[in-house]
Amino acid sequence: MRKSARKPVSRGRRPLTYESAVRCNNLTPPTNGAMTGSNSYGDVATFTCDPGYKLVGTFTLTCQYDGTWSGGSPKCTAVQCPTLKSPANGNMMGFRPYRESMTRSFTCKRGYKLAGAKSIRCHADGTWSGRVPTCKAVQCPTLKSPANGFMTFTASTRPYRESMTRSFTCKRGYKLAGAKSIRCQADGTWSGRVPTCKAECRNGYQLLAQTCIRVYVDKKNYNDAQKACEKEGATLAMPKTKKLDVALRKLISKSGKDSKYWIGLKTGRLRTWQWEDGSRLENGYKGWSPGEPMSSCFTKSVWWSSSPQCVQYWSASTYNHMWDDAECKQSKGYICQASDTTENH
Repeated sequence: MRKSARKPVSRGRRPLTYESAVRCNNLTPPTNGAMTGSNSYGDVATFTCDPGYKLVGTFTLTCQYDGTWSGGSPKCTAVQCPTLKSPANGNMMGFRPYRESMTRSFTCKRGYKLAGAKSIRCHADGTWSGRVPTCKAVQCPTLKSPANGFMTFTASTRPYRESMTRSFTCKRGYKLAGAKSIRCQADGTWSGRVPTCKAECRNGYQLLAQTCIRVYVDKKNYNDAQKACEKEGATLAMPKTKKLDVALRKLISKSGKDSKYWIGLKTGRLRTWQWEDGSRLENGYKGWSPGEPMSSCFTKSVWWSSSPQCVQYWSASTYNHMWDDAECKQSKGYICQASDTTENH
């Protein structure tokens, strides 16, 4: 009996079904973008965009049972940041449209300075890296008039803005040392420093601690010394500050350790020390030599000396000229102090 032939059996193959036969149309990547995935039933196509571009539409599409995609193909459009405006009193530089990585730079008009970033950049997400800066009016620091001088303005308004100038003058008897005027610059700084007013001494006088001084070695009693100074429009020296006192000590020490000079300080009517200008010593600066003055106890009923007392520079045992009280009738050298000026006497 003849055996019948067996029907061949397909191995490793699935039976052909409807689903496996379904295919969707081939998709193409969007311009300036990319796509991954296949087009068989159930497959998912994924879309992305190049840097500087953003996806408009869905990120994924699915191949459906009926051979169609679940939506339309997306597009990649260039990223654009919001439109910017130039700051008030300033300018903006850059190109349009405002795309990713593009920058905008800012400057201000003369007389204004930038407050904020000099430039900002358009990010890939369509936002700017910072805010548009502002332009604020340049203001220079407030100035003060020089000591013994005056400051005038080219404009009465404040604050001190760019191009405004300040001019300076000095009182009678003082001379300007420095610029006559300075200008507020565009960067908010002054073109120079405030000048100073230095005492300008007349012939024969020299400047010590901003005071005009002249030393006389010929000897006179206190009253005659004061009259001699007054003839020159001056007065006996009044070292009311430590700075002037020390400067005078150094000056007269050059004439010898034993030299003695009257200064403009004497006992007043109320048994107090009084300067030649009428002001009292009291709690002001004092340059007494150790143990002086001998006539300091004014409240005692018995005065140690019946003669008026005046003050001299005396080196005493310290060999350092300091204040000492002595009888006004004694003859000594004297020091004159001029309040001003350059006039000849």
